[in-house]
Amino acid sequence: PPKTVHITGKTIYMFRSKTIAKTNIEKLVEGQQFLSFRPSDKLAHVAKVMHANKCRTACIVNAAGHLTGLISATDILHYMMENKKDDILETTRAKEVMCANPICLKAGTTIERAAQKLSAHTFQFMPVVRNNVPLGIIGLREIFAYTQSHVEKELDVKNALLSYFMGHEQYGYGKV
Repeated sequence: PPKTVHITGKTIYMFRSKTIAKTNIEKLVEGQQFLSFRPSDKLAHVAKVMHANKCRTACIVNAAGHLTGLISATDILHYMMENKKDDILETTRAKEVMCANPICLKAGTTIERAAQKLSAHTFQFMPVVRNNVPLGIIGLREIFAYTQSHVEKELDVKNALLSYFMGHEQYGYGKV
């Protein structure tokens, strides 16, 4: 039977393939572009760069490059709504708004464990770190997209093999 992940009261079945389930989460963040800021950066700068890059979440790192927090567009919006000053973005630093010491996924975590951890904590995103240095940020959306693409590839291979051994044209692709 497939493994299940519970997300906000709904059960989602996934990971029929053990190969996909046991894939290292680093594969999903390999080469990923992500934003990072310093705790002392002004919120105006953080918001402007995140918006320009269509980024929902960014890492906050210290001078050594170690993760100290996460900041999301939602965090910035909530802070602005709670503090209705005209110059709020210019006078506030990232460290005042960030989620300090976030729960992380360590390099080497499997995709299956990452999905379980994200859903257990009801997080949209989690940073992936090695020795507290961020490698990227992952969310359920990225996990589902990776899983879907690999399941489709597995089905294509199985379809091609079945068609070959049955002497039929492969469904939708012509002769094998």
